[in-house]
Amino acid sequence: MVMGRNRALLFALSAMAVLLVLAALSVGGCSKASVSQESASYMSYDAAFAQDYPVALEAARLRAEDVKLIAVKSDDFTLPGSKTSWVFLFFSLDRVSAYTVTVVDGKAKVRDNPGMSMLRSSFESIPDISDMAYDADEAYKAVVRCIEGTGKIITCRAYIAAYVGDDDSGSIPAGKWVFIFNDPQDVRNAAMDKTGEISPERCFFVDARTGEVSEAA
Repeated sequence: MVMGRNRALLFALSAMAVLLVLAALSVGGCSKASVSQESASYMSYDAAFAQDYPVALEAARLRAEDVKLIAVKSDDFTLPGSKTSWVFLFFSLDRVSAYTVTVVDGKAKVRDNPGMSMLRSSFESIPDISDMAYDADEAYKAVVRCIEGTGKIITCRAYIAAYVGDDDSGSIPAGKWVFIFNDPQDVRNAAMDKTGEISPERCFFVDARTGEVSEAA
């Protein structure tokens, strides 16, 4: 009987320890619901690389075979319930020219973007980011799971850079998705209900290889 009571006591203590660990994870992790999280969850992004990148790359190669992807961005700010198109920036060392490709409903529109230059060593060092683990859709979901705050999120812009020039290296991280919430100009232009507390501008980074989320200071 004593051994049976000891087993029961050990089982109860083990169960309590598990519950305490789960509670600590719930409090310490980024799963806490908030106004910012709920409002941000009303927005979403389609995958950029899985869906539109092959179309954009094919169109860009009609201008120059050696093009490499420099960056991807949403064509405008996103609102709850709306979708934006993806804009791809390519560069050709052979032609010393950049090309902007916008993909809408599976169709690409190419625009020459001259005036950009790059050293051969820089061009050759540009990595291929099209096969990274976190596309825009999953990267945005990772941010939503972590965002906290009492202010409403009503707009968002997204981009990722494969190449960052020396002049931009201090502010734009390469290989990370960047989500900018509530840019002041976007908020002014948004046809949205702006009553209540609106979140100030916030910027989140998501490592496209690991999914690690961080917020700009």
